[in-house]
Parts: sequence; structure tokens; C-alpha cells
Amino acid sequence: MTPLEAALGVAVGFAAGILAGLFGVGGGIVTTPAINTILGGTAIQAIATPFMRKVSRAKSIGLI
Repeated sequence: MTPLEAALGVAVGFAAGILAGLFGVGGGIVTTPAINTILGGTAIQAIATPFMRKVSRAKSIGLI
């Protein structure tokens, strides 16, 4: 991963957070296609990334 790709990934994540807060949608609706198209990840990586965020969040509050 190049520094440009890393910066782009951070910018997409930030934008996804803003959109999720403004419109009440999950950030995965933005990050999944972005990981696949902009960052060049596979479909499995793009789908698994938001899922693992949810799992780690659930673990941190004791649901799992």
C-alpha cells in the first residue's frame, strides 16, 4: 500500500463517518465499494472490513 492509497483510505473512512452521521446509514454502504474500486481490494476484503468492525465493537461492549 502506497502512502497515497493510505491517505485515500483515511479520507474515504472519514467521509463515510460523516455521511453515516448525517443520514443515519451504515458506513459500510460507502466503504465497501470504496475498498473494492478505489483501493483495489477484493470483494471478500471489501465485505469483511465493515463486518469485522461490528464484531470488534460488539466485543468491546460485552455482547460476544
